[in-house]
Amino acid sequence: MFPYHDENQTQRTPYVTMALIAITTLVWVVAQGAGSAMGVARSVCELGLIPGELTLSVPPGTSFPMGEGVACLTDPGSQLSHLVTSMFLHGSWMHLLGNMWFMWLFGNNVEDSMTRPRFVAFYLLTGLAAALAQVVADPTSAVPMVGASGAISGVMGAYLVLFPRVRVYTLVPLGFFIQRIPLPAWVMFAIIFMWTPPHFWALAIVRMKDYEKAGVPMLPVVRGELETRRQILVYTIELIAVTLLLPIFNLAGAVYFVSALVLGLLLLYAAWSVWKVGGNRVAWRMYRWSSMYLAFIFIALVVDVLV
Repeated sequence: MFPYHDENQTQRTPYVTMALIAITTLVWVVAQGAGSAMGVARSVCELGLIPGELTLSVPPGTSFPMGEGVACLTDPGSQLSHLVTSMFLHGSWMHLLGNMWFMWLFGNNVEDSMTRPRFVAFYLLTGLAAALAQVVADPTSAVPMVGASGAISGVMGAYLVLFPRVRVYTLVPLGFFIQRIPLPAWVMFAIIFMWTPPHFWALAIVRMKDYEKAGVPMLPVVRGELETRRQILVYTIELIAVTLLLPIFNLAGAVYFVSALVLGLLLLYAAWSVWKVGGNRVAWRMYRWSSMYLAFIFIALVVDVLV
């Protein structure tokens, strides 16, 4: 599923949204070497947010591996500026493109609803709040954190509050055909928001050693595999509950309800296996099934509309 358009027409040119996207992209190209291994490692180490560095809970010179033969050493001082600089850094092309697409899709309408200075302040403050929440969660971590995801999550949350019933058009592939379906903003956000953690955390369990070497602060690296398995199960239960709400609000019919119920039970079994059994094989099965689950959920919505 790929959201590509909404029904909201902006009244003003979104200069701030365009400027933030341009600055973030420029930082990626110039400061991060357009994704080169050394460029990303250096920028993440020198400009990323390290919780233990900010809270002064790790001594200067503490080492964290950033790749083969590369390590990041913490600096003396709290490095307060990194609360801001980390918001403009990314770990990969997909990380950058995904964030910037959602920023463009939803940021223009949020900017249009307030003055431009307020939108700048809102973007920075939500990014700071997300960064500080990560610091509070693990104040002694020496793992650098980067990305605009916190700020953009705030933008998406504002869009949901301001325009909950505005329809967002999404593309759903059906074999060789692509079906376009309009969904209320809150439906799309709720499903994707609840689906994302168990999907990517399952992959993170499988790739945990790679993330440790690369210095990517995924949940298994920061909180451990056992806690990650528990969170996968919790978020899966919440995801299933969200998908079953659609018929209650008259947004889907019986075909979708039965499909969502069956798909949800299968996903719950996969998540329960991750929690109880553990291991890379079970986590990989959860990752693959969750990918198919999301596709089938939206296919069920399409079929429900057609019949």
